[in-house]
This record gives sequence, structure tokens and C-alpha cells, in this order.
Amino acid sequence: MSVSAILQSKNTESAIMASEGQLDMSDPEALRSELEAAAPTLWKDLSAKAKSWTSTVEVRLRKDPSSAYPKTFNDPIWGDIVLFPWETLLLDSQLLQRLRGVRQLGMAHMVYPGAGYDRLEHSRGVVEAAERMVRSLERNAVFRRKFGKDRDDAVPQVTDHDVNSIRLAALLHDVGHGAFSHATEPLLRARLESEFDAARDVLRNEFEGVTAIAPAEVVSSLLILSNPLKTVFEHPHFGATPRAAELPLSICGRVLGSRSYLDAKYLSGVISGPLDADKLDYMARDSHHAGLPIGLDLHRLISKLEVVTVTPESTSNPEMQRRAREAKNQRYHEIGISLSGLGAYEQMIIARVILYDRLYYHHKVRSAEAMVRRLIRLAEEERGSPFSLQELFFDLPDDSVIAILGGGLKQDGFSAGGSRCKSLAAAITNRDIYYRAFAFAPRFIAGLRGLPEADRRDARAIQWTTVLNELSTLAGCDQVADQIYQKAKALIDRIPALVKTDLPLLSEHIVVDLPIYKAPVRGGDILTRTEDGYVAPPHLFFDPEKWSQAYEHQKQCGFVFTPRQYVKAVGLSARIVFYDRYQLVMDTAADRASKTAGEIKNEWLLEAAKHGLCSADCSDAYRQDAVRLVQIRISDLEQAIPEDIRRDKPDLAKRLHSEFAYAIPVGIAPSLHKVVVDGIRHLCLFLINMQRCGEFVNLTALDEKKDLQAKLKSHLVAREAKVIEGSEVGGGETDLVLSDELVIENKVIRTGTLSPLSVGNKFSWQARRYAIAIAQRIVFEVVAYKPSDETAIFPIADCIAVSPLPFGSSTMAAVRFVIPWGHSVPSHAKKPA
Repeated sequence: MSVSAILQSKNTESAIMASEGQLDMSDPEALRSELEAAAPTLWKDLSAKAKSWTSTVEVRLRKDPSSAYPKTFNDPIWGDIVLFPWETLLLDSQLLQRLRGVRQLGMAHMVYPGAGYDRLEHSRGVVEAAERMVRSLERNAVFRRKFGKDRDDAVPQVTDHDVNSIRLAALLHDVGHGAFSHATEPLLRARLESEFDAARDVLRNEFEGVTAIAPAEVVSSLLILSNPLKTVFEHPHFGATPRAAELPLSICGRVLGSRSYLDAKYLSGVISGPLDADKLDYMARDSHHAGLPIGLDLHRLISKLEVVTVTPESTSNPEMQRRAREAKNQRYHEIGISLSGLGAYEQMIIARVILYDRLYYHHKVRSAEAMVRRLIRLAEEERGSPFSLQELFFDLPDDSVIAILGGGLKQDGFSAGGSRCKSLAAAITNRDIYYRAFAFAPRFIAGLRGLPEADRRDARAIQWTTVLNELSTLAGCDQVADQIYQKAKALIDRIPALVKTDLPLLSEHIVVDLPIYKAPVRGGDILTRTEDGYVAPPHLFFDPEKWSQAYEHQKQCGFVFTPRQYVKAVGLSARIVFYDRYQLVMDTAADRASKTAGEIKNEWLLEAAKHGLCSADCSDAYRQDAVRLVQIRISDLEQAIPEDIRRDKPDLAKRLHSEFAYAIPVGIAPSLHKVVVDGIRHLCLFLINMQRCGEFVNLTALDEKKDLQAKLKSHLVAREAKVIEGSEVGGGETDLVLSDELVIENKVIRTGTLSPLSVGNKFSWQARRYAIAIAQRIVFEVVAYKPSDETAIFPIADCIAVSPLPFGSSTMAAVRFVIPWGHSVPSHAKKPA
């Protein structure tokens, strides 16, 4: 669609929409009220910001700028960019001009000097990218209506309202960013986490097809929907569209990638989608300014976009078939890419992953951004109060914000930090960026050499999950950083050789950073259409999803950063903390990744152990290349034990974890790990069922095979567990074997006892023999016991215990589950004599 076409008469729009039945009906005021109720502080603060940032727009609108003319801007990526009068009104306001001081790439200019461009430049570029995408799609829609075997007269017309809402969304999509762009986004959310979540839920309920919403997108949406922006959009002199009341909803829907409030709904992904104007501009602009050629073919990508018609007959995807059946005329339309454009699409997929590796996740960039986040938190600590949301949206350039936080500049009404902030701000300004002291990644996990490949893969996944769960949040990273700081201080006191400076190590000198991969590559995110009209995800020349995952596994790496003079102390401390916290040892490849190879001496671990700052196990683990298996973690047990039992004994998982660690400190094979965790879940539920139904109450006799084993087998089969009865193993016959790997011995104690968890030592000897025969380190024992009196009838949480198997080897363990039998019904319970 040309610029002249955008300016054509709007008289036919309502008729087009009415004929196609595409009008979205909603009450904007009801949505505003709902957002205000869900997130009152967010709504109030952002409305105040919107009022301040658009005050000049209101003044200019009173003067009737209808005689204004579109403006043309020169751009290094797109050439000429044209903005319409209503767009330049917003562009000239502080709402957008403040983005002139917000660097698009955060602190990347510390590594790539040319990568210091701002979000205002990017926002203008997204307008042009969106314009070209819409133009290409509308041209293709005309072709779809007139040509081809599968011509489709029902392809919706693109209205002026669609075009102008898309262009305005492109211009405003980044207004939710504060200083340093994505570097401070987690801090922003942390201030009002519950309100961000509540506002996100309201937006997801309002806008069709929206799932994940980033904090900056929540802020952008609330600003766009705010009353000050409503006043601007509905002003008779604004002039973007006669459907002014619907405009905020349409713009917000485009920012979030929704199908709501669009006439041509296939345009929903133009601003936020798998192949959108935002990505096209920032990828091209980032590579240009950073000097990283990535071979992105913008012209071909855009020219090969097309409108895809989905009917129940044109696809085999059940969800797409359902949507088509429910749509008007049993068809709907999506953005797609032609078969001849797949090469350019593959090029974009590869380019994006490479940009994350080379630019966004460069270790110095991450270190600098972590220092900025630490500076903000330190300023809050030194001034004694957290920054409000309004304070975090500085109306100043990023460099000025650093100077204000460090006390070098003064801002009226703004209280910053003290001497420590001054020092940290100076380090950032002078590019005294923290160094890598410790690297951690799945590929660096030591102690897996000699295991089969499948076990190595499973072990990495099991051990890395805990690290990922904890360090995927700022709070988790801060907690580990503080633990490393405390340990490092103690180490410095005891081992003077660790540092060569008299300057004290401070908490802000240690930051932990683990990048969470935000560029998942899925080849099926966009559709293509074959010559016979069949619609499906494209069959690319390679599997981008597997390629991307493999790339991520090889590249994702966390670091502990610190000033150069503390690298040895902090590196040693991080080794100890990661062992104590996660039972993880990183190999020599991790030292090479952090450039600390040979700097941290093994004798320091021995000295730390001598002073009680490091366990002997930790010291041995780093000095010996022994195979280390995986542990049963507290989180595993919390997932396995039903809530009913955990509620009765909240510390049960912690107790069993300690018992596992004592009984089998070397851990277990990764292949057995899931079987054990699943087995604990199955048998806990078995204990609950047996207690509730009272199957073994008042019995005078109980048979191990016919009664106990039969009940347990039936329970496991009902839960779809793989269980085998009576296997020939080691010259004997087992009771039950779970998933071919876990022996379950069923025994009955026929004499009265008060301690069923410890009697019957011969049971463990038998179980041990079977475990040895199948080369496993854990067995389960299900023991039915006759209680001596009422005190021997325990709560379920006390009916489970882990203990070493006989022979004192500390390499095999038995998990025992006990069930009472032969006792009286509850109504006959008597107090023990």
C-alpha cells in the first residue's frame, strides 16, 4: 500500500467492516477501570507520567495542526522514513523524545563503540519496517483475490484504521522502557511484581491470542490506554482515524501481537510476531552499528510475505482446523511466507541466534549491565528507601542517570546513594568493568567422564535444573552473590595470598549473571502455502529448533563477576559455594572460559578446609577427577511427596534429603534418578490409599505375595507404572521391579513391634543382593508390620525412611515404606498400658 493510498478517503471502512463481520466490540472505559483496580499504583504513576510527557501535544492540538505536512527522515537502514502529522506530534513530545537518551543496546557500547544508538532511532525504523510489511501483504492480498487456483475473495481489506494503528504501535511500542533498556527491566518489575502480574492477566483476557507479556510491554500498554493518551487520540485535531475511541485498543493490540481490534486480522503479527517489524529493524540496526555483518536480506524477507488462507481442508493441524471451523465462512487468514522466501527466513533465524551470542550476551556487556543494576540497588540501600516507579523512569540520558546515582550530578527531588555508589558509578563511567572469576554451564559439569552418553546427558539436565531455577531471577542471583561474598571475606581473612590490595571487598563487588535464552528458534512459528493450497509450517533445509537448542547448550554460560584484584578470592569462594549449594564441580574448561586457568590453586582448597571454610568432600572433588553421580534433591522430594503428607510434615523432604545424602553420598546414576523420584511418589500414594481404606485392619494373617504384593502391584499398574513381578535376578526371584531398574522387596513382620523402620535387618540384605545383581545403588522396601500398641501406628510422614544398606559401604541405600496390619479399627483404639 502506498503513502497516497493511506491518505485516501475513509468513507468505505465501516461498510467493509460490517460486511465482513469483523468489528470488535469492547468498552475501553471498562478496561481502564479494570486495569486501575488490578494495578492501582502502576496505573496512577504511569498516568501521571503520561500526563507530563504529553502536555506539549495537548497544547499543539489546540492550535489545529491540520495544515501540517508529513516529514521525511534520513535513516542508515531504510533510507527515507516518512511520518504523518499525528505521528510527528507524538514524536516531538517527551513521551518519545526521552527515548533519545535511552540506548537501544544498554551497555553494549562499552564493547562495540558504535552500538550506542537510541530507542528513538529504532522506533522510527520500526514504523518504516511495518509500513513496508503492510504494503507487501496488501499487494499479496490483491493477488490472492484475483489470481491462482485457490483464489480467495474473502481475504479482508486493509483499512486505513489498520494501517494507522499499526504505524502508531510501531512508534509507541518502546515507550515502556526505562533507562538502560532491558538491563533495568527486571528491577522495574520487582518493585511492583504483583501489580505487573495482575495487569498482565487483565491484558491477556482482553486481547485475543496474547500469552507472554514482558514488563516493558505492560508499561507501554498502560501508557497507551491511559486517560492522557485517550485525550490525545480522541482530540478532533489529531486526525489519525475517525474511529478515535477504538484507537488505544487497536494500538495496544498491535503492541501485544493480538488479533483483536483489527479489520484485516492477518496483520496481527506485524509489530509483535515471529517475523515482525521490531525484529527486522533492530537486527539490521544492531548489526550495522555494532559492525557485525549477519547477511540479513530485508528486501527479500519483506517481499516474500503473503496472506495464507486456513480452512479445515487446507491443514492437518487440529487446532488450526478448529479455528477454521469456528470462523466466518470456515476460514481465517494468517501472515505467512512464500516457499521462495524460506532461504531468507532461515538466514534471519541464524542471524538472530548469532547476535545473541556475539552482541547481546557478550560477557563484558553482561558484566556492565549487571553493574548498572547493582548500582541502582546500592543507591536504594544507601539512601534507605526503594526507588518508586516514577523515579525509575528517568527523563535523562543513560550516562546522566549513572552520574546522578553516583552523586556526580544533582537532580531536584531525587535522593541518590553515597560514597559506595560514587565508587561504583566511577567504575562504570571509566569502563572499569568487572572481570570473570567463575564460569558455570551444563557443558562444564565435571565428574561425568566414563558414564554412557545418555547418562551424561541426563546428569547434566538433572544437575543444571536446580541452578537454572534459582538463578533465572534477580533475587536468586543476589542470594548466591551474597553467599559468595560472605565466603570470600572469610577466605581473605585466612588466606592472605588471595588478594594483593588493602581495599576491602564489598558486597557490590560481586555479581552473578546467568543469561536466560530469549531467542528460541521454532521453524513452525510462521506458515507457508504450497502450490495446491496446503498450509503448514515450512519444511526448512535444516531443523532450526534443534539447531538453536544445540547452539544454546553449547553457548549458554553463567559468570560470577568481580573487580580484577578479587578474582582469585571470589573464584575460590564461588567454587566452594557452588559445591555446597548444588553439589556441582566445574571442570578446567570452565576455568578457560573465565580466563582463570592456573590462577586458583588446589592447595587453597586444602587450606580452606583446614580452617573449616570448605568441606573435605569439596576439596577432594576439585583435586580428583572422580565420577560424580546425581543426588536426590530437596526439590525432587517436594515434587514427589503428595501435598497431604507435606502439609502434615513440612520438613519431610529436607529430612529424606539428608538421609539420602548420608546413605549414598556418591549419588545415583541419572537413568535411575527419575525412577526413584517417580517410585517415591507412587509408594507415598500407596501409603495414603492403604491408610484410608483400612485393607489390613483386624487381619489375623497377612501373606506377602497374595496380599501385600498383590495390592502394591495393582496400585502401580493403575498408575500406569511399568512394573514386573517375579523376575529372575542373581539366581533368585524378585518381588517387583519398577521400570526395569528399581527392586521393590515386600516383607511382612508378624511379631509386634514399636520400630518397624529399623527391624528386619535380613530384608535389607536380601534387597542388597538384588540391587547388586542389577548394578543399582537403591532399593525400595515395603514392609507390613504388626504394631505392638497404638503408639506404633504412625502418621504417614513418619512411615518413610532412608538408610544405608548393610556392609557399611555408604554406596547403597534402602528406602523403606511401612504399613501397619492386624491392628484394631479406630473405634476400638485403646490407650497403651
